[in-house]
Amino acid sequence: MSQFDFVFYHIPKCGGTSIRNYFKNMFLELKYDNQTIYYANENTAKKNIMNEEIYHKMKPKIDNCKIILSHINCSLYPKLPAKYKITCIRNPINRTISSFNHFILEKKTDLNFIQIFKTDKPLFDTFIENILITPTWFIEKDYYDYIILFENLHSDLKEISSQFNIEPNLSIPHEIPCRQNRRLSNYFKLNITEADHKKVYQYLKTKLQPDIDIYNNICKMRNLDKFIID
Repeated sequence: MSQFDFVFYHIPKCGGTSIRNYFKNMFLELKYDNQTIYYANENTAKKNIMNEEIYHKMKPKIDNCKIILSHINCSLYPKLPAKYKITCIRNPINRTISSFNHFILEKKTDLNFIQIFKTDKPLFDTFIENILITPTWFIEKDYYDYIILFENLHSDLKEISSQFNIEPNLSIPHEIPCRQNRRLSNYFKLNITEADHKKVYQYLKTKLQPDIDIYNNICKMRNLDKFIID
């Protein structure tokens, strides 16, 4: 199997839509033909690659590409090898809240993260389990040539651009987490000086410990200790 030139393995709710757009523009600037860039978009013929079924449907398009920018389930990694492999991770607690805002709150604005925690723990736990980074989206850290830290996004994109000898364009749409959700009156933000919020925060730390371990290890590997979750 031939390798792709570049694959961005997009973990959901880690700024990936903006990052995909950034990389697409970067490779267009590098004179790649638009037809050789698989830019996943669920509203077009190039769907997000999330499982075997979608992969096989999209394989004819994928095989003609050199750049893959998409959600990619770990099971598909062997079928999408690359010369340069990259992903982005994010503080798991913030990622959980962003997932709630995006997948739940936008569709049912009367729900409240704190209230669900207090009144329906099984529902809360089911939601948490469904958004974990591991093992669906992330494999061992040594697999990737570069791991972007969402909290260090500007600096990381600048570094990657320099590796490809490109002057970085750091105008990144939607770079502020859940910017669109801030228009909603029920937008949830942790304030751990409040007792209920602190309880949720501590509970999330327990439930998300495997993800937090991955995140903290990558922070250490990247010498970005300021982002480590204590």
